[in-house]
Amino acid sequence: IGGLMAAILLKREGHEVIIYERDNAPRTMGAGLVLWPNATKLFLSDTLFNKVFDRNANILKCMNTYDNQGETLSELDIVKLEQAMGDYPAIPISRKELHQRLMQLIKEFNIEVEFGHKAINIDSVREHSSVTFDNGHIDSSELIIGADGRMCSVARKFVVGENNPSYMGYVNWVGIIENDSSLNLQGEIKDYWGAGERFGIVPLAPDSLYWAGCKVMSPESGRNKYNIKEYLVNVFKEWPEPIIDIINRTNNDEINCIPVYDLNPCQNLYKENVVLLGDCAHAAGPTSSQGACLAIEDAFCLSASLTNMPLDAALNNYQQLRLPKTTKITEYTRVLTKEIFETDLIKCNIRNEKRKNQFNSTQACSGLAALWNE
Repeated sequence: IGGLMAAILLKREGHEVIIYERDNAPRTMGAGLVLWPNATKLFLSDTLFNKVFDRNANILKCMNTYDNQGETLSELDIVKLEQAMGDYPAIPISRKELHQRLMQLIKEFNIEVEFGHKAINIDSVREHSSVTFDNGHIDSSELIIGADGRMCSVARKFVVGENNPSYMGYVNWVGIIENDSSLNLQGEIKDYWGAGERFGIVPLAPDSLYWAGCKVMSPESGRNKYNIKEYLVNVFKEWPEPIIDIINRTNNDEINCIPVYDLNPCQNLYKENVVLLGDCAHAAGPTSSQGACLAIEDAFCLSASLTNMPLDAALNNYQQLRLPKTTKITEYTRVLTKEIFETDLIKCNIRNEKRKNQFNSTQACSGLAALWNE
């Protein structure tokens, strides 16, 4: 997402751009996401993207947390959160649809995309850096933007000196249901917490949703599940409806298993003329709800910096603007993840009671607005 965004924005400003993609065809990991107001304000304030994203697609009304027996732990008013963030909407969207919209702009701007090019090395010589790909192709440029993800980023290894993802202790299974008129969705994000387990449901439209089921386990254990649907039904069989119904409605081969990793915050986002963007720069866990939003912010910030400043000054400005916020969100997400995926039943009961008795929606909206709008 971040790489496509940066390419579009830079091409619009007159730069020559080429995208190298490791996969042989467009592919998305995950099912859906929410573009929170810190991202939608960038889209909707820009005449190019304002045509692509519908302000009225904000069907979300609330984000409520429950225990695994269905008892309410907290209720957050998304409308108030939107108001606290400048009255920009929170827009849910499938990753497939978001990619399709961005790829349409890639085509309109005649941006070249080379699939099947996995970067294996970066060399820097004077004012140009070169990238070597696994198929033998080599290309050089005045600027290389690394948007090659959290797991095996060649760009991060060049800039930071390492690329060592940290396993967050749980596996995420995600799925999507679309065009099902029998779904009774009221704009509520449902988030169920258990002991070392979690299940979330996010409406995409009145007849569509995406979901994530999570469990503390080794990454190998998660990948080795043969019949994922049968396994998940067994894990969540005692949990409230509509969880089992949603799992059963999802095709087994459309459920993706994602062991969850993050990256330690780094001290720099660029080295020479190679700059990091998106997950390879700051891979907070999905509990942050900010992965795609931060990548979109990166793209706008980097494009604006490069448009208004010489290269060295632009990259330094980008780094100074992005590092404090992304570091804070990564650290916040680690604390929240530890709380949500607590495995001790006594500590979970204490967690749940605390949330029931102390959660304040207005304060939570203000806190999230301050963190996400920074």
